[in-house]
Amino acid sequence: MKGAKEGLDLCFQNCSMLVNVESLARFGAMLANNGVNPVSGKKILSEETVQSVVTLKTTCGMYNGAG
Repeated sequence: MKGAKEGLDLCFQNCSMLVNVESLARFGAMLANNGVNPVSGKKILSEETVQSVVTLKTTCGMYNGAG
């Protein structure tokens, strides 16, 4: 399991250079599946990290209000 920093780094990488519909859908599915990658079935993020990311994305979208 990875920490919050690694999870956020992944999200920022997706948003900055690798963003496409499929990668965002997989990231969203991973968050909805409590940190388990929907393709590989591997646990990528801890439950605490998922909760933090979802809370942050819900309240400020991880853009203007996050920094």
